[in-house]
Amino acid sequence: MQRAASAAYSPIPGSLRSSWGLLFSLASQKPKIRRRRPVLVKSERTFVRRLLKWYQGNRRDFPWREASRTPYEVLVAELMLQKTIAIKVVGVYEAFLEKYPTPAALATASVAEIMGDIEVLGLHVVRAKGFKELGKKILDEHGGEIPREKDALEALPGVGRYIANAVRCFAFGEDAALVDTNFSRVLGRVFYGDGKSLPPGKPDSWVFAQKLIPRGRSREFNYAVLDFASKICKAKGARHEACPVNDICAFVRP
Repeated sequence: MQRAASAAYSPIPGSLRSSWGLLFSLASQKPKIRRRRPVLVKSERTFVRRLLKWYQGNRRDFPWREASRTPYEVLVAELMLQKTIAIKVVGVYEAFLEKYPTPAALATASVAEIMGDIEVLGLHVVRAKGFKELGKKILDEHGGEIPREKDALEALPGVGRYIANAVRCFAFGEDAALVDTNFSRVLGRVFYGDGKSLPPGKPDSWVFAQKLIPRGRSREFNYAVLDFASKICKAKGARHEACPVNDICAFVRP
């Protein structure tokens, strides 16, 4: 009885006290904000759907597109593909990786040695210096691992927005858009009737491209646009008769 008398009096039973505590705890938590996907208009949905379908039977196969490629191997490919046609990269890519399988191997190689291995790509002096600097920075600042964060990727030698997003998309599976002159040409033609790129005053290419990315299928979609630009929507000699979106293309049907 003495023990009961000394207990603090509470007008709220214990079970209710615990319930109120839970409610107060939940109320104090910040609500989770779920980002809503941009709503695509009909022509945009049609473009994405048809391009993905077209890609199934028209995809190009390159060694760097293999799903088993590491982030380092994807990064090497993207750096080689800068201002270089893919067929030239095919000729040196796998031999280069065999000789330089890690960033550490690049960091310890001489510039002259790297130059000799990539001479066929052109700009081999600049590229060789860049590859060596890249290897050293990844080794010194990232423990030999390719960073996943966009800002960290863009801080690497030779890496800009496009290559950073390519690594995020193809190596890490993130829904990241890619925009180069080819991609911009495709969007400009299909949606605005412009023969070269998105015209001034229209949505920023990167914003528009990101809007089009189908969730969880950025790898497939980005490759589809690249292959479509190479095979169908060429800078010169576009194949309008073989285009899967010619009925909605503002360039063909203004």
